[in-house]
Amino acid sequence: MASTALLLLMAMAIVHGSSTAWCFASDTISASSPISGDRTVVSRGRKFELGFFSPAGGGSNYYVGIWYKQVVSQRTPVWVANRAAPVADPASCRLAVAADSNLVLINEAGKLVWSSNVSSASSSNGAAAVALRRS
Repeated sequence: MASTALLLLMAMAIVHGSSTAWCFASDTISASSPISGDRTVVSRGRKFELGFFSPAGGGSNYYVGIWYKQVVSQRTPVWVANRAAPVADPASCRLAVAADSNLVLINEAGKLVWSSNVSSASSSNGAAAVALRRS
């Protein structure tokens, strides 16, 4: 179910192999370049932003989500990854691409909190990066 939401709402998909030539550091996540803390990834069209956020009234709960970049007054999430498992310190967590091509969120203790859970049948030889595409 989480992978379905990821695939539908991100529509910005997992980029494999050499097709990542068009990507820039500012719009990609990879195994060697995860995001954490206040670092975000912005789509090429600058309409969407991916990163950690704490909703109003959310206390010290942080989530990984995608929100509209242009709405400056507040982050309006359109997709949330770890809705059932918030993290306490985004600076100590990381969102990265795992060796099995899944997008994963690792918490402060180094434990897997969330995964896109895409089966190996639908992924190729390993993801090079995840990018917010053309939006």
